[in-house]
Amino acid sequence: GDIGEVPFQHRLRRFVGEKDAHVDWPREHTVIVKQIRKVFTCLDDVRNGDRRLHYLRDVESELTLSRKEIESRQWGKLVKILEEAYRNVPFYRSRFAEAGLSPKDIQDPSDLSKLPFLTKADIRSNQRSLLNSCYQAGELIPTATGGTTDSPITIHLDRDSWSQRRAATLFFSRWVGYSVGEPLALLWG
Repeated sequence: GDIGEVPFQHRLRRFVGEKDAHVDWPREHTVIVKQIRKVFTCLDDVRNGDRRLHYLRDVESELTLSRKEIESRQWGKLVKILEEAYRNVPFYRSRFAEAGLSPKDIQDPSDLSKLPFLTKADIRSNQRSLLNSCYQAGELIPTATGGTTDSPITIHLDRDSWSQRRAATLFFSRWVGYSVGEPLALLWG
């Protein structure tokens, strides 16, 4: 589950009392409880260094962009990723060298076909050299792919990437009616 969800529920019960956490309150009390949940969630985010609400605003702001503006932003971000990988990730620096490329050789989306594919076997056998050398091991958050077509692959996220991922999850969860701070159960199989 998400960091902070279970501790939040315990804090809410302490704040409103165990019996009040399970009664049908009048509408105005429900609104107050929702606001309290949002406040505690925001405080948990600050305590945990989670910037998901900041990144959520970024995601929502992109809804108003034109297709051309979105593609331009995506390309700019991809170029930064390629440059960062080339400078600071030994595996990618080696892969670029093997292909006789540098990030400057990737000028538009058609140039992406010049890059060699990254396979699951590459990831499994090069875990260390796939880590960005700018980060200490303790600064990265291990997570894994779902493993629906194969066994899961461990990947590592920096704090900002982790927050961006949580912002995207929150963005899409809101489409189905979820609000920040509400109790949430996640089932994975």
